[in-house]
Amino acid sequence: MENQNYNGVSNQHISISYPNQRCTVKNCTFSNCYATGNGGALNVMMSNQAPGYMSNCNFTNCTSTANGGGIWLAVGTATVFTMEGLLKFKDCRGGTGGAFYASIGSENSKLIINQMQIQDCSSSNIGGGMYLQSKLQAIVNIEQLTFKNCSSQSSGGGGAYIISESKGYITINQTTAEDCVCSKGNGGGIFVSIDFGASSQFKMINISVLRCKAQSDASNDIPPTGYGGGIFLTGYGDYNSLSKMLDFRKMKFNGNTANKSGQTMYVAISKVVEWCKDGTAGEYVKGNYSDGISNQNELQGIPVDSTTFFSQSSTQISSIQKYLEEFNHLIQ
Repeated sequence: MENQNYNGVSNQHISISYPNQRCTVKNCTFSNCYATGNGGALNVMMSNQAPGYMSNCNFTNCTSTANGGGIWLAVGTATVFTMEGLLKFKDCRGGTGGAFYASIGSENSKLIINQMQIQDCSSSNIGGGMYLQSKLQAIVNIEQLTFKNCSSQSSGGGGAYIISESKGYITINQTTAEDCVCSKGNGGGIFVSIDFGASSQFKMINISVLRCKAQSDASNDIPPTGYGGGIFLTGYGDYNSLSKMLDFRKMKFNGNTANKSGQTMYVAISKVVEWCKDGTAGEYVKGNYSDGISNQNELQGIPVDSTTFFSQSSTQISSIQKYLEEFNHLIQ
């Protein structure tokens, strides 16, 4: 698929599972595409060393009533899928992953993204712009990822919902979430869940979260909602602070809000205190937060894992949570 304009077509299926076959989507435009299945414009399944390549494509007003309004992508065993140039999504809608749904889930499989912009996209479930999952030793490397004015209607991730589990590995450099909203959930900009116990890896550096919102579900107190206006970070198993994996030193934030706690970031991991101990004066946690100057409610957290957090009421959480600045002072 090269140099084509697809307007008003239902999702096109690409399924390749032989090493001598290749998927190439280059310089294409997808507009007004619709599907009742996964992938409003493209449904792509790659495995068994079959290489995939996509570059310089636009997706506008594409819809899936299932998952992945623009693209639904599954990358399997020993397969590398590379996305180069600029990939743009605008006004796309899906159930999970408003614009882009990607599951990278087998040993030696890999997804590489060099530049992706997602704007005005929404999901009826999680991941207003993107849903991304890495597991079973799969690798994901992303550069220049931007979400603007995206929204999810429940659970989490107005811009992105990201999972690294079962020895998954995700690295994202230069991430921006602006004016994103999670209604009835957590993580207005970005929701992240990490399986620390299975040695899963997640690195996100050079982060900017601006004017994002996490709104609570007024009709239900459990599971808790309205936490982490910019970022909600959680996981299960114990984070090893010596790994320096969670490095938010270059995080920039401004104007984020949450109905409950953590206007910019809320952390629900069992070793949050140990994370606050990293470096000097909690530098790995704070970004452009300044002790004694910034509002303490910008960064808050609780020393429990995701299972415990999501089983508690807001009253129970309030009795245990602290400002991350307080955690840092506790251990000095």
